[in-house]
Amino acid sequence: MVMTAASIAEVEQRTDDTVRVVLQSSEFGNLSVRGAAPVFKLFVPREPADEMMLPTLGSDKLAVPSWEADPRRPIGRSYTAIDFNPGDRRITFDVIDLGKPDWWLNRTGVGSRVGVIGFKHELVLVPGVTDVVAVGDRSARPAVGSLTKLAEQVRIHSFTGPSGEHGFPDIEWVDIVDRTKAQTESTMLWIGGEKSCVARLRNQAIENGLPSSRIVALPYWSAGRTRDEFDHALYRLYQRAAADGIDISDPVVAADIELQ
Repeated sequence: MVMTAASIAEVEQRTDDTVRVVLQSSEFGNLSVRGAAPVFKLFVPREPADEMMLPTLGSDKLAVPSWEADPRRPIGRSYTAIDFNPGDRRITFDVIDLGKPDWWLNRTGVGSRVGVIGFKHELVLVPGVTDVVAVGDRSARPAVGSLTKLAEQVRIHSFTGPSGEHGFPDIEWVDIVDRTKAQTESTMLWIGGEKSCVARLRNQAIENGLPSSRIVALPYWSAGRTRDEFDHALYRLYQRAAADGIDISDPVVAADIELQ
């Protein structure tokens, strides 16, 4: 895991609601990726004139309470890298414009300084897997698209919203199995979107025999909460887990914590 300042090297409007952003930093050469669709945390100053503040981490690898309580701390958002090569020292990712007036891209541009922590939550293929199922709402569209890079190794079955509650695909795990003919013993599942929808599909898959170790479940947002409120709630959950001696670096444990 690497934490570093970076600069925005490129910004390109791809479609009406999608912007491609490229970050650059010499420290990206120290990043490593274990699998597909790696997630990183992006920190953006709240005001254009604000200095870029990276988190101060404690022994539990979480931001210390004083940093979390500082009103000057930058906003934090999680994104999936759609392209990364440590030799290029660049991270490329797509951002969906959800129509929010305080969207961070409205106050940044090429040359703006940001912070990055990464990577985590990669989908790492395990021996014997022949099928990957990817399910997500609009916010997960870039990540689902990035998983198609695995198509030369496994079959990819993607289901994306909006169609049901909170824009999440209106489909149950048993329906996914029926439509894809994927076998439990040779399938991995990636889910991204609204917290309750992600938790529900993950629980269905586990109840039907899919091991939690073969599921990547990412709650990108939570209905009824702002993104800052959601991030703060996650921070508190991780704090409590770390205080209880739980290994918060375990991906399965992390999913259990984030989907409470």
